[in-house]
Amino acid sequence: MRLLLNPISQKRYDSIVKNPPQSILLIAPTGSGKSTILDNLSEDVTGKDNAGRIIELKPLEGKNSIGIEQIRELKRLLRLKSALKRVILIKNAGVMTIEAQNSLLKILEEPPKNAHFLMSVDTSNQVLDTITSRTSTWRLNPPTEKQLRDYFKNYPLDELNKALSIGSGRTGLICSMLKEQQTHPLIQSIDVAKEILAENRFERLLRIDLLNKDSTQAKLVIEALTLVCKSALEASAAKNSSSAQQWHKRLKSTTQAQRWLENNVQPKLVLSHLFIVL
Repeated sequence: MRLLLNPISQKRYDSIVKNPPQSILLIAPTGSGKSTILDNLSEDVTGKDNAGRIIELKPLEGKNSIGIEQIRELKRLLRLKSALKRVILIKNAGVMTIEAQNSLLKILEEPPKNAHFLMSVDTSNQVLDTITSRTSTWRLNPPTEKQLRDYFKNYPLDELNKALSIGSGRTGLICSMLKEQQTHPLIQSIDVAKEILAENRFERLLRIDLLNKDSTQAKLVIEALTLVCKSALEASAAKNSSSAQQWHKRLKSTTQAQRWLENNVQPKLVLSHLFIVL
């Protein structure tokens, strides 16, 4: 399946392929299709016959983070010089430990010849400021609604309208919704978000301890709540419904909760406040 990129993003993509910088940090919300974009970009940068020249770093089996030992191993691999372009692919750079990020920073400060780092995060604060300053940041522009409708035109209109409403321009999420791929983490969180919005305050508060045990899941649920509230607000406003004010208040609360998490406020405090005011 061909890439679906906003014209501005397509122009940036083409410029990277033509003249790849030493490192790129792609920034876009969960479900935007970052993984697919970086996979394609890796292939286009390295060209044909690229066996062994795309090195992907991801958490080892049974681990949730990329550790410093993996960066040390990467350093050993990069000592082997190559006359051809190599790509180091880190699709979720935010899961690197602080030690791993500091170790990676030393590579970025003195990059090996023909080595290009392609990384992505949901928000810039998921990696150290020193890493951001050493990379060329690329904030992804979402495709236009016309592009999305043309791209997914073979799907039933009612299903497409629903996916576009909730997906909020996130190509990966919209695609997963239309294909009913329930394994997508954000789709699972959207189902949870709908349950939470239908519950009373006491029932919501009972969920806090469970969500607090997994900060990644807590983030996804709050992000899903924001998407659902935004979709409901747009639907209410279109119908001139009296519920629009309530959905606007809920959207404002979920958006504030997202900002607090990004600023490293304790998830339990964020969830407690949000579940009381929803």
